[in-house]
Amino acid sequence: MRSVYGKTKKPTPEMLADVDVLIFDIQDVGTRFYTFISTLHYIMEAAAEQDKTVIVLDRPNPNGRVVDGPVLEPKHRSFVGLDPLPICHGLTVGELARMLNGEKWLAGGRQCRLQVVPVAGGYTHATPYVLPVPPLPTYLLRGRWPCTPACACWKAPT
Repeated sequence: MRSVYGKTKKPTPEMLADVDVLIFDIQDVGTRFYTFISTLHYIMEAAAEQDKTVIVLDRPNPNGRVVDGPVLEPKHRSFVGLDPLPICHGLTVGELARMLNGEKWLAGGRQCRLQVVPVAGGYTHATPYVLPVPPLPTYLLRGRWPCTPACACWKAPT
């Protein structure tokens, strides 16, 4: 087990020397500023450079019905936004991994060997997502949690 938390965001060749397969099994919420997808990007990039395979265990996107917000401009690229995605991208991590490869967004236009294990039960973006543990205690507020990423588009008055 190697950590890509903290200073090391992208696996180094030394970290991958005795590794054949990298498994990505992280729930994402479908917004570009959650850094789980930046980690996916860097893992795929390192795998492409070191000729390794990435297996993504796909998960439902709780905001899968929402594609909204401005697309990231290249001049604002950082760990909290690596790829030209809208704020709410509407993709599962498996779909995003395929997009990273297909659009050749990894450094040098590389592509990694990729396998995506689909979500069990025939998930589609039309499938209602039920939170296993609601983040908000009141019924009135529970229905509004998918709108939270849209707050990133609002600008406070100056």
